[in-house]
Amino acid sequence: MDLLSSSNTGALFVSSTQQQQQLEYMASNTLKSGIDLYQKKDYSGAARAFKGALSMAPNSSFSKDAAKYLAMAQLNLGETDKAIEAYKTSIN
Repeated sequence: MDLLSSSNTGALFVSSTQQQQQLEYMASNTLKSGIDLYQKKDYSGAARAFKGALSMAPNSSFSKDAAKYLAMAQLNLGETDKAIEAYKTSIN
């Protein structure tokens, strides 16, 4: 059996695509949780959530927002150097 046959390749692609969609869905929910924590002034919890969202789906459509919110949370925690790095991520 040829692992690179068109049917196997197609199945692998679908599986990979579905897995990516699941990661983006989870990352989106994590971002939303982070925003809720940020609004409650739980900046440490928010920063963890934003980092989690970025690690799950670093190339998603909302990763720039997660990086921006991470920077704002880090500023509120007095972590200026980390905030600068997060801002750099959000604009690249």
